[in-house]
Amino acid sequence: MSLQNFGQEIPKVNLANFKKRYDSNQVRIEKRNHEISCKDQTHQLIQKIGGIDKVVNSGDQVLIKANASHSRPVPEGAVVDPQIIYAVIEECFKADAQSVYIGDATGEDDGTKQVFEDLGYRPILKKTGAQLIDFNQPPYMRVEVPFDAGLAHKSYIFSEELKKFDVLISVAKLKTHSEAEITLGMKNLVGMPPVEPYIGASRQLFHKEVDLNRAVSEMGEKEMFRDYLRNNVNIQGEKLPNERLCKVIVDLNIIFPISFTLIDGIIGMEGQGPWKGNAVCSNVLLAGYNPLSTDTVGAMVMGFNPEDIRQLELAGKRNIGVNNPGEIKIGGDEIEGLTTNFTPASSS
Repeated sequence: MSLQNFGQEIPKVNLANFKKRYDSNQVRIEKRNHEISCKDQTHQLIQKIGGIDKVVNSGDQVLIKANASHSRPVPEGAVVDPQIIYAVIEECFKADAQSVYIGDATGEDDGTKQVFEDLGYRPILKKTGAQLIDFNQPPYMRVEVPFDAGLAHKSYIFSEELKKFDVLISVAKLKTHSEAEITLGMKNLVGMPPVEPYIGASRQLFHKEVDLNRAVSEMGEKEMFRDYLRNNVNIQGEKLPNERLCKVIVDLNIIFPISFTLIDGIIGMEGQGPWKGNAVCSNVLLAGYNPLSTDTVGAMVMGFNPEDIRQLELAGKRNIGVNNPGEIKIGGDEIEGLTTNFTPASSS
């Protein structure tokens, strides 16, 4: 193995079919209505903002990126309520999607599909005909950031399964993050690259600079990069905000344009998120067609000034969307009455 082929052996693929079909600065926010089911309210929210058929065309293969990479109880605030995914799936099939997949990439030993099983997705799949995809599964492809716009890396590694999709929907949680400050619709895409390909960048590289020359010379021929980093490199991450991780978030959103974002803030997470924080009953659902605009409103709901969130600032400079609250059309319930001041994460 050499630095020259460290990641370069994986074939480069052009994802020309992955396109953003519709864009709007409209974001809708609703207080959780406990008189109806979470699933029914999600249906209503999607329809009130304008419908999913604005982004899903007849015959499309749709990918839903769920924030569901760990086997955690929903009341902890770490993972999306499967009933919300259930409603999104049904809306996609109503729009005449050919197929709908729900995907993530876990670092847990049991594997991604077992995590989905633990979270209760099997009955939903049986009733809807949707399918699961594990982003960890090879073979892999290398995708360059379009327009030579990569901030952290020029290219990223993904499962080749992602070639077949036409449109991406991000269903995320309302959480703080110990490095990225917040994790909403855009940060959700950090779960798309595989955790540990044998050849090429591991997700640990998203958090801290690593001397690749040294890594290549010291790694065993079949050694997993994650194991090498765990045993040889201090990979604790940088202080808030982690500039490198924020740049990765923007890169991934340029490669995979999100056409619709839905944020589950019924139970959010504050403090040392995304997994070690504390649950907070924020009681909100948000939806929008532009990921940056939707995340901007999400940050406001959490009590943060979006202008202070580095990933939102970088995304605005890369024209992913609007991050100026004054230019976003916020519909639904009044945001002032739904703001919960989340305790931010502290620097490690």
